[in-house]
Amino acid sequence: LVVYSIDTEGDGFAGDCTSIRFDNNPPVPVILGEFEVTEDIDDIIFDGSDTDDNQWGRAGINYVWTVWQGNSELGNPIHVSSGVAERDFSFSKHYSGNFTISLTVVDQAANSATTSMAFSVVNVQPIAKLYIDGEPVFDGDKITLNKLDQLQADASSSTDTANDASNLRCIWRIDNVPLLEGESSEISWPDGIGNSFFLSLEVIDDDGESSILTVQVIDDQMSSFSPSSIILLISSITFLIFAFVRRKGEIEAENKIPKWN
Repeated sequence: LVVYSIDTEGDGFAGDCTSIRFDNNPPVPVILGEFEVTEDIDDIIFDGSDTDDNQWGRAGINYVWTVWQGNSELGNPIHVSSGVAERDFSFSKHYSGNFTISLTVVDQAANSATTSMAFSVVNVQPIAKLYIDGEPVFDGDKITLNKLDQLQADASSSTDTANDASNLRCIWRIDNVPLLEGESSEISWPDGIGNSFFLSLEVIDDDGESSILTVQVIDDQMSSFSPSSIILLISSITFLIFAFVRRKGEIEAENKIPKWN
């Protein structure tokens, strides 16, 4: 833009110039980030540094980040952050859920544009781990117990993501009936139970996700009658019966043989 003036009564002349810009195009917002992450103690990072204001570049752009609970931009936002220097945005992965994040960018001429994306923080199911009397046991195992003794059951090795690991609940059940809660327990032979029962450990995180491990506890007096010993006992009885019948038949045959007088 050039401005000048002339002295109409003489030869005087003065002038000046300056450059101006007409910015009628909004910037183009860009969000880079993961659509799905698992729960953890750190943050998920969204990057808006690829946002561009066409021929004017990135200088002077103001970034406005907004997060909503759910998959739409409805209701009250749960987090808002803005600033010229805030080209990226971090969001906690401590709690699971579905969210929507939007980025609104405003250039120095007050032109603006918005983009958004949905993302999820996914909860991970805990892993139940059980030790009986210091030895690891696994789902479906069978263990023996004298009815007068106790089992030392320990679930403290059960695992989950770092954000949930310290808040796990351990529920103990006998024949699917809740007995008590805690990381460890002394299990006695329950009243009214015959020669075996099922001991279950359910580990639950703060999102309600759980995993269950079940073992069968058998009276050690019954365990002495293993399938092989039972088969051997039946075989022995069968052999004795066969020998007895055969000997009886031989005696009867001898009695039927005619004898000389």
